Amino acid sequence: MIQITGRTNYDACGKALGVNLIDNPSRLADFDLAALSAGWFWDKNELNSYADQDDILTITKIINGGTNGLDDRQAYLDRAKQVFGI
Repeated sequence: MIQITGRTNYDACGKALGVNLIDNPSRLADFDLAALSAGWFWDKNELNSYADQDDILTITKIINGGTNGLDDRQAYLDRAKQVFGI
């Protein structure tokens, strides 16, 4: 999903989710917290507005700090739109 990195993010994410991630960082590998932490990151960085505009470039830069994986994300978006008839 979205990897949480850095002590500050672990602390903030853990507080938001009610879990001590500083002392238990491996908990983010559990499906429940993997999904919730990805949602936390998405919300914290206000990515919905970019997603609503199909702005994959900005979302990729916010998540990865660069454009690594951009082509794959574009292909996934194109396929999802095709599947859902959007």
